[in-house]
Parts: sequence; structure tokens; C-alpha cells
Amino acid sequence: MLVDDEPDALEDLRMTLDLEDIDAVGVTSIEEAYALLMTDPQISVVVTDVQLVETCGAVTDGLDFAMLAGRRFRDRALSFIVLSNNPDAETAPSDCGSVDLLTKPLVIDTLISAIHAAMGTEHRRTDAVYALPR
Repeated sequence: MLVDDEPDALEDLRMTLDLEDIDAVGVTSIEEAYALLMTDPQISVVVTDVQLVETCGAVTDGLDFAMLAGRRFRDRALSFIVLSNNPDAETAPSDCGSVDLLTKPLVIDTLISAIHAAMGTEHRRTDAVYALPR
């Protein structure tokens, strides 16, 4: 699952993952993410931006979301990949599941590798180049 409050960035990322044969559904809010996690037990990896602006205007921390969802769904062994502009961002406590922090600008091959590692699958590196907006 992909969580990003910017629909264009969300769709670009979803299409990029599709090119790598990684199925992903995208949501634009934490509320949608929680609802999907509750209804779809197949979700095992969540990629979220570190800063999300909710529809009410409140700013939500994607790392907090990863920690809370990891604890809420601890029986599911969820893996979270949090994307941040801050290379010094803190990591999550180990009791909330697997959380990997990647910094922006995003190197797509690093993200693909992190997703495959979280899924327990092998990433076969390609020479394809994908351009994602910042």
C-alpha cells in the first residue's frame, strides 16, 4: 500500500511499481490507510511519506502512523517504508514492526530493493530509469 497526500506523486509511484511487477494500491490519507489495513489482510508492506496533510488540514507524521499501525496490527507482521526529506530522521521503536527509513530525493532502485526485502522476494535489478517528481 502507498500512502501519500499528493495524488500525482502517488500515481507516479504506483505506476513505477507496476512497471516492476509490484502490485500496489494507493491512498491519500491516514484514515484511508487504516481502513484498508482493517479490510485487506493481504497488505504486508506500507510505503508512506513522512509528512502527510490530511483533508482537515492537520499534518500527520508518517513515522507516527507506521508506529501506531505496526502496534495495532502486530499480528500481521507489517513492514513500513517511510520516505523523508530529513536524512537525520529518527527510526521507529522495534516493537512496532519493521520500519525502514529512506531519504528523498528518492532513488527508485533503493525503494524497489526495500520493498522486495520487506516482501521477502528477490529484486532483479534492471537498467530501466524512472523519473519521479520531487
